[in-house]
Amino acid sequence: MNHMYLIVVDLISTTHDYAHLYNAIKQFGAWWHYLNNSWIVRTQQQLDLMVETLRAHIAQGDHFMIVDISNMPRNGWMPRDAWEWLRNHEADTNTGTSQTTTTNE
Repeated sequence: MNHMYLIVVDLISTTHDYAHLYNAIKQFGAWWHYLNNSWIVRTQQQLDLMVETLRAHIAQGDHFMIVDISNMPRNGWMPRDAWEWLRNHEADTNTGTSQTTTTNE
């Protein structure tokens, strides 16, 4: 079953190359990256595997958090295409209905 996960990263290092981290996130499945330091992915990957994958690509002092946001209410201020991506990809997660409130720039 697909899930939607919010990945928030706090990347401290000014010398670490984070390209491998970004590529690892993209490999989880369909991805969304409209906000700095935040990603949303639709994936069938298990949460523990995602955590271990990302840990291999961060520098000392970096942090991240992954939260399952499948079919959770949301609201905010983002471009229309950001909301459309969420609506379109959430249709593939679980069997519930999304509760997205669209607020556009």
